[in-house]
Amino acid sequence: MKNIKNTFNKMLKIFIIVLTLTSTATLTAQTGFGDDVDDTGGGGIPLDGGLSLLIAGAAVYGIKKLREHKNE
Repeated sequence: MKNIKNTFNKMLKIFIIVLTLTSTATLTAQTGFGDDVDDTGGGGIPLDGGLSLLIAGAAVYGIKKLREHKNE
């Protein structure tokens, strides 16, 4: 019974996190540009430092886990 409750709590936390992340993306979306801006394409998504830090952090975490697994 305790194991089922722990699993339910973990799944509930994951669901809340995913719901929060997806709803904030929808709430901050742009509705459009003014008449003087061509928004038909040709642009791109700017990749800033946040994405770079996320990738670097994931790489460091992966290397750490590989070293821990190797030492076992």
